[in-house]
Amino acid sequence: MQSKKILVIEDSLAMLTYEVEALKGRFSFPILTASSMQEAKEILKYSRDEIFVALADLVLPDAPNGEIIDLLIGEGIATIVFTGQYNEELRQFVMSKPIVDYILKSSLNNFQYALRLVAGLYENQFIRALVVDDSEFARMKVEFSLSRLQISVVHASNIDDAMIILTDNPDIRLVLTDYHMQSDGNNGVNLTSKIRQLYCSDKMTIIGYSSDTNKKLPIEFLKNGANDYIPFNYSEEEFTLRVIGNLELMAHLRMAREMAIKDFLTGLYNRRYLFEVAKQLFHQVSRDTMTLGVAMIDVDFFKKINDEFGHDVGDLALKHIATLLEKTMRKSDLVTRFGGEEFCLLIVNVENQQMFQIVENLRLLIERSPLQIETATACTSIPITISAGFTTKKFSTIDEAIKESDIHLYTAKSQGRNCTCH
Repeated sequence: MQSKKILVIEDSLAMLTYEVEALKGRFSFPILTASSMQEAKEILKYSRDEIFVALADLVLPDAPNGEIIDLLIGEGIATIVFTGQYNEELRQFVMSKPIVDYILKSSLNNFQYALRLVAGLYENQFIRALVVDDSEFARMKVEFSLSRLQISVVHASNIDDAMIILTDNPDIRLVLTDYHMQSDGNNGVNLTSKIRQLYCSDKMTIIGYSSDTNKKLPIEFLKNGANDYIPFNYSEEEFTLRVIGNLELMAHLRMAREMAIKDFLTGLYNRRYLFEVAKQLFHQVSRDTMTLGVAMIDVDFFKKINDEFGHDVGDLALKHIATLLEKTMRKSDLVTRFGGEEFCLLIVNVENQQMFQIVENLRLLIERSPLQIETATACTSIPITISAGFTTKKFSTIDEAIKESDIHLYTAKSQGRNCTCH
C-alpha cells in the first residue's frame, strides 16, 4: 500500500494545505505536491509508476487552459479535476476528457467526495467488472465509463457466457447488464435473478441499464436483485456517482458481514459462522461425498494466566494460539473461536489416524511456542499448552460431533491436560 502515491497539483497554498491535510487524515499513502505544470512534469519523470491518482487544479500559472489534464491523462494517471468556476461550456470541456470526475472549489465539503473517489480508485484496482450486452457498441461505451474509474472489464453477449465467466473469474465484483438481448428470455432481468441466487449483495453489485424508456424496467431489475438501474443515455457524472456509491455499499455490507461472522479479538471465524458452514459440510458427509473431523481445543489453566499476568496478556495468549492454528491449517479446513478459551476445528477428508496427527502436531507446536511478553524492564516467556478432543465418526449434525469431541476433551483434561484424546 505504501508504494502507491497521490499527486496533488494546486497553485493556491491554502487550498494545497487543506487538500494534503484532508488526504493525510484519511489515507496512509505518501503525497507528492506540485504548484505548477512544470513541477508536475518533474515529479512524473521519477515517480510516474508509483502514482495511482492525481488531484489537479484546472487552472495553473503555466497551464491556464486545462493543459494539466492532457499531461496526466497522457501518462495514464487517474485524474480528479478541481475548478473554481462552473458553466456548461466548461463542464462539457472537462468531461470530454477521460478524467474520473471534476469537483467545484466553491465548498470545502465538496472535498469529501474527492476522498471517496480516491478510496474507490484504489480499491477498484483489485476488482473487475462484467459487462453483458449483445451490442458491441454498448459494451464499449460502458467499458469506457468504467475505465475512468480504473475498473478493468470482461465482456459477454448472453446469459450462458456471462455465468461461465463469473464462475471462472472470482475477482469480478460488479456486473452491468442491458435488458434487451436477441434470444428469447435472454434478458438482463433474468441474468440478474440467476446471479443473485449465487451471490449476495456483499459479494456482487449488479446494475441494470437500457435505452428502453419503459418505466417498468427499473422496477423489474430491482425486484430481481439488482442494486441499481441507469438509463443508457447516462451522463458520465451520473455513472460515476452510481458506480462508486454502489461499490461503497457493497464494501460496507461486506464489512458488516465480516463483523458478524468473525471474532473481534482473534480475527478467527466465530461460532455463528461455524454452524453456518457445518450445515453444508454435514450435508456432504450424509451423502458420503466427504469425511469430516471435528476437534475441540481448550487452553490449559487459562484463568491462571489471566490472574497472574492480567486480562491483556490473556487476550494476547488467545491471539497467539489463533495465529498458530490459522497458519498451520489448510485453506480447506475451518478454524474458529468457539467461545472463551475454546477453539473448534473442522478438518475435511481425513481418517482417524490422520486427524490424530494433525491435532497432536498442533498441540506440540503450541507447547513449543511460548508467548513472549516484553515490558520496559524484562522479557517474559509464558508457557501455554492445550488439551484437545476430536472425533471422525459420521454424525448427521455439528451438535452431535461437538458433543462427542467434548467428551474426549474432558478425558484429556482428566488425564492431566496437555494431551489429545479421541
